[in-house]
Formats: sequence, C-alpha cells, structure tokens
Amino acid sequence: MPQQKRDAFREGIEHSLEERATAIFRASLRRMSVEQLRRAVAAPTAAGTVVEVLNAAPEIGLERETATTRALARGAVAKQEMIQEAGGCLSSGEVAKLLGVTVSAVNQRRARRLILAVPLSGGEWGFPARQFEGREVRAGVAEVVRAAGEMNRWVLLSLLLDPVGASEEAALDALDREDVREEVLARIGADEEAKAS
Repeated sequence: MPQQKRDAFREGIEHSLEERATAIFRASLRRMSVEQLRRAVAAPTAAGTVVEVLNAAPEIGLERETATTRALARGAVAKQEMIQEAGGCLSSGEVAKLLGVTVSAVNQRRARRLILAVPLSGGEWGFPARQFEGREVRAGVAEVVRAAGEMNRWVLLSLLLDPVGASEEAALDALDREDVREEVLARIGADEEAKAS
C-alpha cells in the first residue's frame, strides 16, 4: 500500500476512534454526579481522570467491558503514576542531549541494556529521569538492567521504585551501594524463578 494511502487509512481510523471516545465521554460526563466529577478532576494523572470518567457511568454500556479492559485501564493509571514517581520520562533526543551523545548511541545503549527505557505508545521509548545523576547514568543502573534480561521494563521500573534497606530509599536512587544492588538483583532473580515455576 502506498504511503499516501496508508496515511489516509490511519487518519480515518484515528478520526473514527476519536468520535467514538468523545461520544462515550460525553455520555458519561452527562450522567456523573458532582462528586464523581470532582474525583475525576482531582485524579493525579490524565489516565486516572479517564478511568474515573469511564467507571462513573456504567449504564452507558461500559459494564460490558471485560475484566481485561478494566485491568488495562488500571495498568495505564499505574504506568502514569510510575512515570511521575520516576521524575518523568525523557525522549531519546533529550537523553542524547543530556549525555552528550547521538540519538543512535542512546538507542544502542537501550538495545544493549545499558540504560533503562520503558515502552510507550506509538513505538516510542521513555527513559525514566531518575536514573540520571547530573549528566551521567547512575552507577549500578546498567548492571541491573543487564541482569533483568527480558523482564518487562515496567515491572523492572516498579521494582526500582520500591524502597530498599533500612533507609526506605527507592532502589533506583541507591544503586551505587553494593547492598542495594545485591537486594535488587536478588528480587530480579526471584521474579525470574517465579515465572519459571
């Protein structure tokens, strides 16, 4: 299919999805109580707002949604919260500028598991900002990312945001300490063993 036809096809799909989503949102908003509207506005992330709006009006047909759909919506909220906790996500271009390298070099580091990146929509990658200290990747990040192998990168980020040790500091902020690295590596090993059994 020629590029122009692919672009037109994609544009048509996007337009249809936009109309469908807008209709669902309008119907849900009209049925929401003031308290439900307040909760939706107060949600800490955009994904949280979307989930609040969709959950607030099951009578518009959302009760037919599957448990998987609801889990995906909760997962989207959790990912947004993790991104916030990780200091936001940088693009490969922003990381290249920060580290003083090319975008190609950043992508090579990601592929070689020397830097943490999480998959975003549209085939993009986001690089959690807290893994950087100054103009460098924090000590220990590459070792942990390599050890994680094929582990889901969102699961790895979650693990790195968990508190460790007596200080209750996030693992990501203390990977330069050997005891923290060993604890994180042990958690990764336990996760891999659990999957294998």
